[in-house]
Amino acid sequence: MKKKKYQLILLDDDVNSFDDVMNGLCEVLGHNTYQAEQCAMIVHHKGECVITHGTKDDINFYKKVLTELGLKLKINKIEEKT
Repeated sequence: MKKKKYQLILLDDDVNSFDDVMNGLCEVLGHNTYQAEQCAMIVHHKGECVITHGTKDDINFYKKVLTELGLKLKINKIEEKT
């Protein structure tokens, strides 16, 4: 049986500062400062970074809230074998 899971991916933009990104990840996702900084650096250098995994409902909620903060995101569906 396969379980469907979702990834929330943060995308690079020319609008938000590192502090904006880090504050959003800490406030909404509960990342610590180190996690948030690492995600911001990965996005800066690679253009995107997976910031969390979860159910479709959870990921859609996080995407809505972070988008309202001005962050650019996309959702990726993954399947895991169990």
